[in-house]
Amino acid sequence: MQRCQRELWLASSLHVRPVGTGYLEGDWPRRDLSFYARFFVGLGAEADVERPAELIEAIRSDLALLIERYCAPDTE
Repeated sequence: MQRCQRELWLASSLHVRPVGTGYLEGDWPRRDLSFYARFFVGLGAEADVERPAELIEAIRSDLALLIERYCAPDTE
């Protein structure tokens, strides 16, 4: 939550619950999905993206690239 609270561009979409958790809700341009995907990947397990499906797919794609880069067997 703290990271989301520091991001000014999320201010109008961020809803904080009394217990300190929260959620994001809003209409974000589809053309920016790759930006949002990278942002949520950066939050790691602290974030749980439920929708839209296109954002989840973009996150999966980013993660697949990271896995390919960092989990490939060392050939050297």
